[in-house]
Amino acid sequence: GAVMKHVRETKKYLESLGLICDVEKTSNHIKYHVRKGLHKKMFVRPASPSDFRSMLNFQSDVRKWLKQCEGQNGSA
Repeated sequence: GAVMKHVRETKKYLESLGLICDVEKTSNHIKYHVRKGLHKKMFVRPASPSDFRSMLNFQSDVRKWLKQCEGQNGSA
């Protein structure tokens, strides 16, 4: 349904950035365990795809994290 489409679109976005992603579903949220090299981070999104700002905020958070990873020059 709509939630699975929401998960697929999010995972596709992460993979387009070269990130490895594992998905964990809870009753109200979806957790994305993301890796890039030695860097790891968990991002959480609501399971409901009704909030259109959710994806924009998520993309912003991912971009900020990637900048932090680049600034750390490969250290975890």
